Amino acid sequence: MTIRCTAKRNKSGVSPGSKAQAAVVAVIGVAPVTGDRSFGAWLNDVLPVNSLVHFLVLTGFVTGIIDGTTYQDFKVFASNQTGNVIFLGIEAVDRGNMKSPLAAGVSVAAFVATALVFGQCADKIDKVCGGRRRWWVLMSNVWQAVLLWLLVGLGYSGVMPIAGGRYGWAYILLLASSSGAQVAMARQFSIAEIPTAMVTSPLVDLLVDPWLFHASVSCNRVVGRNRRATYIISLFVGVIIGASIHRYYTSKPVLLLASILKTLIAIGFALVPPKQSQEDETHIDIRRGMSHESERVHRVSTV
Repeated sequence: MTIRCTAKRNKSGVSPGSKAQAAVVAVIGVAPVTGDRSFGAWLNDVLPVNSLVHFLVLTGFVTGIIDGTTYQDFKVFASNQTGNVIFLGIEAVDRGNMKSPLAAGVSVAAFVATALVFGQCADKIDKVCGGRRRWWVLMSNVWQAVLLWLLVGLGYSGVMPIAGGRYGWAYILLLASSSGAQVAMARQFSIAEIPTAMVTSPLVDLLVDPWLFHASVSCNRVVGRNRRATYIISLFVGVIIGASIHRYYTSKPVLLLASILKTLIAIGFALVPPKQSQEDETHIDIRRGMSHESERVHRVSTV
C-alpha cells in the first residue's frame, strides 16, 4: 500500500517571526533557510525514510553504550524494557534477587510514559507523516540529548553521584525518559528493521529472511537484511564499548560520549534534505504492523 504524504505549505507565504527562527538556530547550530524556502517550510519538511536509516543505526549504538553501563551499575536497563519486566516478575516471586527493584520499576514507568506522550503526539500531528516532520524530529532529539547532558552535568559536578547511591532511581528516570522518546520516534519513522532498543524481533526477522544468504549487498531484496544486521552489530558493539569504558573509567565518560553522539544525531536531522518529487511530495511505503510474510506478499503483488 502506497500512501502519499504531502508537506504542508504556509498559505500566507510569510515565514515565522525572527525570534522563533533565532531560537531554533541557536539550538541546532545551523541556519536552515536555503534559496526561496521559508524557515517555516524547512521546519515542516517531511524527512525521507532512506535518509534516516544511518541515524537510527547510530542511535542503536548509543542504546548499547547506555544499557551496557546501567546494567553494571544497577542490574537494570534504560532501554531494554523486556529485561526489566522479567527482573520485576522474578523479584515479585522471589524477593531479594534484584539489586534495585525501584530502579527497574522507575525505568519501566518512565519509558512507558514518555513513549506514550511522544508517540500519541506524533500521531495527532499527522496520521501518516507526523513522526517525520523535521520540527518534531528535532524536538524529540533535543529532549533526548538534554536529558543526557543534564545527567553529565550532575555527575561531573558531584551533585548526584551516578554509580549507585540513593539517587540511582533519578539517574534511571532521566535515561529511561530519553529512551522512551527515542523508541517512539524510531517507530514513527516506519523503519521496522531498526527499533533502536530491542534485538529479538530484528534478529528473528533476519534469521527467517529468505534473502539472508543472498550474495548481493546492494539489490533491493536485501535492504531489510542489511539494515537488521547492521543494527544488531551496532548495538552489540555499543554494549561492548560502554561496558569497557565503564570498567576502567566509571559511568561519567560513557554518558558524556552518549550525549555527544545524541547531539550529533540531532544536528544530522537538521541537515537532512527533504525528499521532493515534481509535486513537492514524499511517497513512502507503510509497512508498520505488517508481518514478514505479508511483506513478501506485498513485494510479489507489486512486481
